[in-house]
Amino acid sequence: MTPLAHGIGQSTDLPLPFDLVLQAGAATVVISFLGSAFLWRRPRLTGGVERHPRSTWWRVPLRLFVLAACLYLTADALVGPRTDENPAAYALYVWLWVGLIPLSVLFGPVWRAVNPLRTLLSLAGRDKRPVRIGAPGDGNPWPAAAAMLAFAWLELIAPDRADPLVIGLCVAGYALVQLGFAVRHGGSWFARGDLFEVYSDLAGRLSPLRWRPPLSGLAADWPAGAGRAAFLAVWWAPRSSTAPRARRPGPGSCSGRASRSCGPRRGCC
Repeated sequence: MTPLAHGIGQSTDLPLPFDLVLQAGAATVVISFLGSAFLWRRPRLTGGVERHPRSTWWRVPLRLFVLAACLYLTADALVGPRTDENPAAYALYVWLWVGLIPLSVLFGPVWRAVNPLRTLLSLAGRDKRPVRIGAPGDGNPWPAAAAMLAFAWLELIAPDRADPLVIGLCVAGYALVQLGFAVRHGGSWFARGDLFEVYSDLAGRLSPLRWRPPLSGLAADWPAGAGRAAFLAVWWAPRSSTAPRARRPGPGSCSGRASRSCGPRRGCC
């Protein structure tokens, strides 16, 4: 099992028996809820204060760098080689999806600051447009929850989820849809429509550099509404129901040196 095989390849052997993994997970959930019920009887996260960076000189060059990187990776996915050497799958499923969590937990909602879709909208001069009344998901991230459901299907179910061309087409289509809604409803659309921005914002509420006292960001806008609950449900439900199944490697399984020269897209795994 490789640490970077998130959404790439197939299930491999677990280091522990599968039934033991399920029992440990169930025990962790039960103990956590019991601890919260008996040890947390009064609100402790109210009165949080969100802190903002004092200096923002770094924001413009960083946004341009992220935009250039995203454009390059998308173009490479669309017209580049459709081999295991193409970084499209790792860029989407590992560098972006997994990497956003530690960055957001440490620094806050980083994707909001460097979102390449916001940069494109700003370069087009459409980021100042007022928000339209009655925009889809206004005040609740229902559109982001729907986008999260589509992303979960792509990452966990789609048969060609690691194909660079499929990834490039999905990313390009997603960007066009998001930009279309942002042009129509204003730049604040991304705060409730872009799944990566909502995802980073939720993780950023754990940031000790962004919120004082620590963890107070979790209760900053309580109650958050049904849209937030739907997003969290879609975020966690697929991952809890698709745990890798323990199995013994068969004669035709990929292992060792063969797995590096014989990837799943070549039909031999």
